[in-house]
Amino acid sequence: MRDSLVSLLQTVRLIYSVSRYYNTSERTSSLMIKITNQMIIACRDYVTKRGREVIWGQDRVAVRSRLKHCLRLNKY
Repeated sequence: MRDSLVSLLQTVRLIYSVSRYYNTSERTSSLMIKITNQMIIACRDYVTKRGREVIWGQDRVAVRSRLKHCLRLNKY
């Protein structure tokens, strides 16, 4: 996901500069919020194995690794 994030942000910037609808900061912010919410859902699904397991029932090392991946995505 992190690799495609740069191209996604470049696409949003292009949409902002070309689109008649998304050329306001409010509408672009709304689009960014939607993208961010999808990233959060993807991280939650990644950590919980698509909702099949709670974090407390998984191996501690594996959960810690998945959480670190999500935190790195947040920092990026």
